Amino acid sequence: MILHLRALSAGPGLFVGLLAALLLSAAADAASPENLAPSQAFHSIDPSDLVARSDRAVGELFGAFNRRDREAFMQGFAQDPLILADGVPLISGATSLQAFIFDAPASLSYEPTTGDGGRSFATIGKWVVETSLLSFNFKMSPEGEVISDPRQCLTIWEQVPDGSLKVKLLAWNKLGAPEILHQCARPTAFEASNATQPLTQDGPFGDVVAAEKAFHAAFAAQEVEKAAEYYADGATLILPEILPLHGREAIAAHLKLPAEELKLVDVECRPVHLEGNGSHVLVVNLFHWKFAVAGTEIPLTILGKGVHLWERGEDGQWRILFDLPNVSSAG
Repeated sequence: MILHLRALSAGPGLFVGLLAALLLSAAADAASPENLAPSQAFHSIDPSDLVARSDRAVGELFGAFNRRDREAFMQGFAQDPLILADGVPLISGATSLQAFIFDAPASLSYEPTTGDGGRSFATIGKWVVETSLLSFNFKMSPEGEVISDPRQCLTIWEQVPDGSLKVKLLAWNKLGAPEILHQCARPTAFEASNATQPLTQDGPFGDVVAAEKAFHAAFAAQEVEKAAEYYADGATLILPEILPLHGREAIAAHLKLPAEELKLVDVECRPVHLEGNGSHVLVVNLFHWKFAVAGTEIPLTILGKGVHLWERGEDGQWRILFDLPNVSSAG
């Protein structure tokens, strides 16, 4: 699902395209198999309750926005929410979120989403991680036409005692051809059997930060096979324009595809948010990606951000379950 309208400027579409060219290796038609369990620590559950709770939360948020009820809208978010919107810098905290959301024309309204498919849920303690594909719809005026924006989304919900869901983190990338929204599997859901400890701000963050550094260093060194080893067997990678990639094998095959116009030469990664428990850690990173561009000696720098959800396996190694990077702006 998605809860936020992208900024109404032209946006850095060029840079989104360049990021896609690098991270996607110029493959716009990658296949996406049915969602896999994120790891062996997860078992399958009935998705119907999670689908209903998510839909209810989205409906309440849309209604509050259309009424311009700021208090009711913000009640749909957990404390200190994080928004990784495609094409704009990281939005962190309730004050920044409220300013971003309500800096929109008074006549703008959210419409029900369409083409919702490919939904998958993974519950980890009080977190519910949802990935989905949809067309986010809105009108610029009551009499205006419905404008559609196909997106692929990652939402981390926080479950509260009354059973409702609040948005903890929301991230999305633009999706390519809208018709692929109708080619997706039925909803699936998984539950982590080892997430028994309460989620806290404490954790083995030093090990995770070291894994982040090694993961990104492998990309800069063009060692994509080494980078792919950091993904869990059933990991999900959400990149611009194409369907999400599920599974380490699919991700590794995709990363090996040649990039024709851009070559990554350096990555600066700075974690700005770490949170989790003994087995799962949420990381939000800020990036400087530096590329060599074919036909010119002038390097290109793109500012970006991304979310990783890591899991420590039975072998003690940290692996990525969910990964979504996107562009903030040109450097």
